[in-house]
Amino acid sequence: KKCKRMKHIFYKRYEELTDKQHWYLERYLGLSEDLRTAYGLKEAFRSWSDEAKNGTKDLGEIKQDLYHFYNQVEKSGMDEFIQAIGTLKNWQPEVLNSFAFGYNNGFVEGMNIQTKVIK
Repeated sequence: KKCKRMKHIFYKRYEELTDKQHWYLERYLGLSEDLRTAYGLKEAFRSWSDEAKNGTKDLGEIKQDLYHFYNQVEKSGMDEFIQAIGTLKNWQPEVLNSFAFGYNNGFVEGMNIQTKVIK
């Protein structure tokens, strides 16, 4: 039960946690500085993504905020996050365009899954 509670706390948005969940979060984050850093980076990326989807910033601001996130990750020295931003950097034009134009490949991915199921 505790593992499930812990997992839920890490997945949930920080501002949506109850007081009790905040207590558990602080308890868990107090056990590991790496875990605290990873959680902070997760929340920073979520915040960037939410603002990018919001539509109140222009593409230049969204891009600058993404570069700020890249810098946070690089300063953290966490290899897993550094690898993840490498993927983001490789696909950056497509990622940024998804916010500019609101297109996605969900339909095509759905068709690919259906084709695999039929096979």
